[in-house]
Formats: sequence, structure tokens, C-alpha cells
Amino acid sequence: MAVQTLAEFIATYGNPDKPLPVIEAGPEAAQWPTILVKAGDKAAILQFMNVGADSDGQHLCIDVHAFVAGRTARASVFGMESGRRLEGFADTDAAGTSHGVPAARLVAVLIGAQAETGRQ
Repeated sequence: MAVQTLAEFIATYGNPDKPLPVIEAGPEAAQWPTILVKAGDKAAILQFMNVGADSDGQHLCIDVHAFVAGRTARASVFGMESGRRLEGFADTDAAGTSHGVPAARLVAVLIGAQAETGRQ
């Protein structure tokens, strides 16, 4: 059974000996946290933004800025749904690649109003 809630996800995949850090993005730009994550010579700066916090269009936006060996790099992106990989960029739109997959210098993850498209 696939997890359906945040609590189920944490119970299934979390480690009770190492609780997940919780990062709260407030409604003001000064309250939007930025984190640097490194793995060898790869790095990403993650910016967490509570965009439109004072409107009906509120959403969580996570910007990912990629770096390799200290230089600006590109990141590729894909989604997963029902065991299928959903590609993030059309080959003709990307100016470069990462791991041979179309990539961009900024990847933004938008989490907000949900709607079903009828596709599975």
C-alpha cells in the first residue's frame, strides 16, 4: 500500500533515532530559509519560499541552484507517478544536459493547489 499522508510517509521511511529536521518558510522573504547541500564536488543551494502567503495563490516554491566543482551547473529533473518517470524538460527546450538528460540552471519545485488531470 502506498502512503497517502505525511504522517504515513514519515512512519514508513523515517528513522525514529534521527528525526527529520523541520524547516519553516514564513510569509516574508526574510523568513525564507536557504540551505547548502554538498556531495563531493557537487553542491546545491536550496531556497524555500512561501510564495503568495497572503493570497489564495499561496504555494511552497523550492528553487534548486546547482554547482559542480564550485562552478554554476545545470540540474535535470523528473517526476515519478505510479511507477512511471515523467520527464521535466523537452529535449528541444534545454540549452544543456546533466547526466545526459535535458537540464536547466534553475530548477523550481512548485507545491500548491492540486488538481487531477485524469491521466494515470
